[in-house]
Amino acid sequence: MSLPLLKSLILILRDISFQDEELTNRLFSSFPYLESLIVKVSHNPFPEINLNVSLPKLKYFEFDSRVYYDSSGEVKLHAPSLSSFIFRSYMSTNFTLTNLSSLATADIKMRCMRIRSQVPEICARALGLLRGIHNVEVLTLNHNFLEAFGGAPDILQTQPTEHFNIQHLKLQTYLSRNCLRSIFFILNNSPNAESISCRYHR
Repeated sequence: MSLPLLKSLILILRDISFQDEELTNRLFSSFPYLESLIVKVSHNPFPEINLNVSLPKLKYFEFDSRVYYDSSGEVKLHAPSLSSFIFRSYMSTNFTLTNLSSLATADIKMRCMRIRSQVPEICARALGLLRGIHNVEVLTLNHNFLEAFGGAPDILQTQPTEHFNIQHLKLQTYLSRNCLRSIFFILNNSPNAESISCRYHR
């Protein structure tokens, strides 16, 4: 299948999982002019595969996962024209973001996760997301993300990171040790910050 003129794609995956790595990568490579991609899942869409998505014209990407699932797969997104990144998930899938040099806004809302044994893994994935969007100008993070991200201080202290280009930071946060640890980590690596908005979440 080839849809060279397709510009917008919405995938609502309720009962479909991608099982074949080669065919799945070929599927996403058949949309060279795609500008908007929305993926909504209610189960594990990429159970064991490594997905490489290269979309040079993509401007808007949204990923919405409403269930927690175990996944050993990885999704690599290469989108040099991307300007808006929306991510709502349990951090079940490992996302690697490359060459998001045009990114203007990112909104990351982690869904509630109460499995403490997996906090280090979740923190590492969250750090990977932040590294991938280091060029973003406006960043929005919710309390669950900040709580989980700050839950593994050893990772934050030992993993080097590059400075972020964040100019406007919008936070929904608890007044907890983990949240404050996350906020200080981000601010210490955001020398270009011009405004910070914090909304307390009870």
